[in-house]
Amino acid sequence: MHSNKQGHTQREAMKIEGVIPALPTPFTSNGELDEIGLAKLVQHVLAGGVHGLWVLGSTSEFPSLNRVQRDRIVEICVQKAEGRVPIIVGVGDLDERVMIKNSEEAARAGASACFATLPYYYTLDSAESVLYLRRIASAVSLPFVFYDNPFSTNVRLGKDAMLEVASIPNLIAIKESSGDFRRFIEIAETFADASPASLLQGIEQLAGPSLVLGGACGAVLALASVVPHLFVELYKTALAGDVAQLRRLQRQVLRLCRLYEVKGAATDGAFFAGLKAALEVVGICARHTTFPFSDMPLEKMRDVETILAEYQRESSEARPG
Repeated sequence: MHSNKQGHTQREAMKIEGVIPALPTPFTSNGELDEIGLAKLVQHVLAGGVHGLWVLGSTSEFPSLNRVQRDRIVEICVQKAEGRVPIIVGVGDLDERVMIKNSEEAARAGASACFATLPYYYTLDSAESVLYLRRIASAVSLPFVFYDNPFSTNVRLGKDAMLEVASIPNLIAIKESSGDFRRFIEIAETFADASPASLLQGIEQLAGPSLVLGGACGAVLALASVVPHLFVELYKTALAGDVAQLRRLQRQVLRLCRLYEVKGAATDGAFFAGLKAALEVVGICARHTTFPFSDMPLEKMRDVETILAEYQRESSEARPG
């Protein structure tokens, strides 16, 4: 009984909503953390009006980060945010003891909440998944967000299992990144009258539809690190119910998603390369990725510049006056 009351208290005290950029990790040419670049990135997205920071997620290349780098990234994000927005930190690991330690370190640094996926090496069934998340959420030191990423975990929970997950005490939100809009809507409809947990969209291509039609409370998006103001405008437009304007903004988002294809096939490496190259073009940090990935080739940077220039031109033309 006590844990359920605590879970409701956590949810009431902290509502995850709005635009939350999934922050990449700026690196130097020799693979070290670029602390200046990270500080500039945090200042850039905050100036764009975002509502939180998603730290040490997939976009951060976290499997390649050591303990010192992880801790320093959280420390810089907390320092630069200065309490203006929630800091939601990834604590994922295959060892639950490490996950608990990660959450404790994040809490000490000043994080607001933590998140994790299901195990990304073992494949669990639905019952095992719910049990796993219940155990982790009860053990970590912060309010917990479930990062539902079937691409990495090979597990696609049904709506009934997701409702069980959403009822877990201390779980305050679910980031849904399956890319399946029908599934998203089904989960949102299941949650509507039965769960106080926030539902967040994790795919740029579905951001607008999920906010205006799908019942999303917000979105956690990598491209919001490059053009935060676009996604904040998209969010505000969805809240206002301006479908025509939302359609225009979502088209801009879809065109920017071409950044992920500049380097080649749709792989994690192409995703990181495109995102980092865009950050270099807008003057935030260098385009360096970390092993085993490779940077955007110099000869393809012109394509990145063209995509961003087209976006800037269209945005300028759409502004009144």
